Amino acid sequence: MTTHSSPGLTVRAACSLLAGVAVLALPGCGSGEDGKASTPTPRAAADGTDLNACKDGTCEVKVTGPVTLPVDRKKFKIGKLETKPEKDDTVSFTITDSGNSFTSVQVCGTDGQCFDLGGGGYSSGGDGQSGRSSTSWTAGAGTRTTANGIVITVLSAADGSAILRVTPA
Repeated sequence: MTTHSSPGLTVRAACSLLAGVAVLALPGCGSGEDGKASTPTPRAAADGTDLNACKDGTCEVKVTGPVTLPVDRKKFKIGKLETKPEKDDTVSFTITDSGNSFTSVQVCGTDGQCFDLGGGGYSSGGDGQSGRSSTSWTAGAGTRTTANGIVITVLSAADGSAILRVTPA
């Protein structure tokens, strides 16, 4: 995730500041009945923690630790897809290709800017045995990644857990 900044103020800090001003300007907003600030209820994943829902390439799951998403690799032309929510409100991804495959990865941030990461490809030691290659990246909430036939959207990421939406490209 790219963080843009201006002297002394990051975009994230500016948005937090503006959100705080908006809450102060709108009486009652963001407060519970007792006047204390309320915490928004975390969004629930449509498929809960059932990773098997991802096999067909369509799911919305909550992940709380390192997992391999079990998408149909042949159907979606993608290698092994591993993901891990981090404590800094991001999600780490790694796609490992083996054999004669290539994964093209494009990551698009919430600002609409997209970056092509290329991807893993075929490698050989000259003895006819295939090698492995991998592509890794980290994404925050709102980031959309397209990897060959799959689109992965980070719907939320906080405190070491994330909700991911996987759809066919």
